[in-house]
Amino acid sequence: MGTFNSTRVDLRCPRCGEVSECSIEMKFGDTSEMTFIEIGSPYPFPSSASPRKGGRLVGENPLAMGYAECERCGKDFHCDVWIEDDRLSAVRPSGDEPPLCFDEEIEDVVECPNCGSSNTRLQKFEGYSIGRFLCDERSCYLHKIVFLNESGLPDMASLRDSTFPFKNGGEQAGGDQPATRGGVDE
Repeated sequence: MGTFNSTRVDLRCPRCGEVSECSIEMKFGDTSEMTFIEIGSPYPFPSSASPRKGGRLVGENPLAMGYAECERCGKDFHCDVWIEDDRLSAVRPSGDEPPLCFDEEIEDVVECPNCGSSNTRLQKFEGYSIGRFLCDERSCYLHKIVFLNESGLPDMASLRDSTFPFKNGGEQAGGDQPATRGGVDE
């Protein structure tokens, strides 16, 4: 188990749709003290480290990743965490990053676009329109996030597209507006 900072915010779970106060694990910045950070409070960053080694996030709207489990359904999901002016400013469920724990796995679903093997799996996540495609062929081991079509199978265009996945604004997680304490991502 690694160290992480944390916060608590009211969020709508992307997997069950219920609102609950969620504890968010944030594994970036200085996590050595495992600090609880309120929305609006300064976020701890070591002053001399690069972003890759825990230092300040750079950019106009720095975005990092958090991890949560819904207190209602017990399922996991990732969160987008906003840092503005070195302060924790907002958190919302991520629609771009699938959870770690899948709800359903289908074997031999489609041929791998890299190697042509049918030794593949598709991991599906309740509440998400994306899945995780995995090729188990020893010479390939392709792992890729894919859109799911109406039948719940991989959208072949996203499976072949080398630029996917991309940040799409969290479509299935409730839009572009971040949740903050006192407000739920509707």
